[in-house]
Order: sequence, then C-alpha cells, then structure tokens
Amino acid sequence: MATLGDLKERVILEVNRDDLVDDLAPLLSTYINRSIEHYANSRFWFNETTSTAFLNIGAQYQPLPGGIRVVDQVYIVIGDVRYQLRKREMDEIESMYSVPMTGQPTDYAIFNDSIRVWPTPSTAWQIIWLTITDVTPLTDDTSSNYWTNEGVDLIDARTRYLLYRDALRDGEGAAAAKIAEDEAYSNLKGQTNRRIGTGRTRPSW
Repeated sequence: MATLGDLKERVILEVNRDDLVDDLAPLLSTYINRSIEHYANSRFWFNETTSTAFLNIGAQYQPLPGGIRVVDQVYIVIGDVRYQLRKREMDEIESMYSVPMTGQPTDYAIFNDSIRVWPTPSTAWQIIWLTITDVTPLTDDTSSNYWTNEGVDLIDARTRYLLYRDALRDGEGAAAAKIAEDEAYSNLKGQTNRRIGTGRTRPSW
C-alpha cells in the first residue's frame, strides 16, 4: 500500500525541486490536502458508502453521519421493508410543520449538519444512508488511503498543478500538470463507471 510519504516522494521527483523536502515541505503538504479536498465531493467507487442509524424520538432534526459530503438517498426501515424518504427544500418542510405531526417520517430536508424530517418521529426507526463520504484521513507520512493508492495519479497531478501555478509561477509546468490531471480524472471516472455501471454504486442490501 502506497503511503502519503510515497506520494510526497513522487511529487518531489517529478517536480525536481529539492526544496520541497525542507523549505517548501509545509507547502507540499498543504497542496496535497487541497488536492484531496478539491475532489472529495466527486463520485468515485471508493467514496460511495452506506451507513445506518436510528431516529431520535421526538426530534425534528436528525444528525448526519460524520464525514458526509453528499446525501444521495435516505431510507427508513419499517419492519423488514425499506421506504425512501422524499427530499424537500427546507422551506417546504417548514410549511409542512405549520400543522405539527408525529409519526413515521416520509420527507426530509438537509440543514447544515442535520436533516429535518417530517413528521417528527414517534419511534426510533432505523434509517439507511446512501452517501458520498470522506475516506479514511491521512494522519502522517506512514498513513494511506484510497487517495494515495487508487487515486494517486489524480492527486499527484493536481498537487503538481498547484505547485507550478501558485508557488513556482511556472506556466508551462502548470499546463502540463493540468493535462495530466484531466487524464487521471477521466481514467478514474472510467474505472468508476465500469465498476458501478449506472454511475452510482448499488447498495449491497
């Protein structure tokens, strides 16, 4: 498994700047993090997830799972049957609450780090989340995740592009890195589409 340290070494070798080891080392780390953040909301096979939770009884607002980037679908489990909640705008939910109700939620709206459900749940039903979620964070140079392995070409190219454009003021290098970034993105999306077929990962249940 390639690590964050391996990714840094690759960027340093390709950019061919010794000062990325010392003087510019903090900048290199910053640009790698910015590159990951840039693509964290994009859909790849490795950042689509499902998770489960239980509704808090009597609460209109229910917390989102940690690390959520995009909520695709929310299901509520009644007995052994899953029902998809309808996504609404916040003002629609507010209007629906003009007549307060409790019971089985049928609708939701995203609000900050929560969803607001309607009606207010009267039972702690299980919910299933289909989401785009952050992958395991990189904590030090020995850590690894999908970005340092399956997505390494994309993050490497994006990091080089930022270095050339913003730090080294090298237009030719930035242009070449952008081409590499676009190619890596297309390749990764191609892999994703081949794996999931419909453009989204099918849940395992």
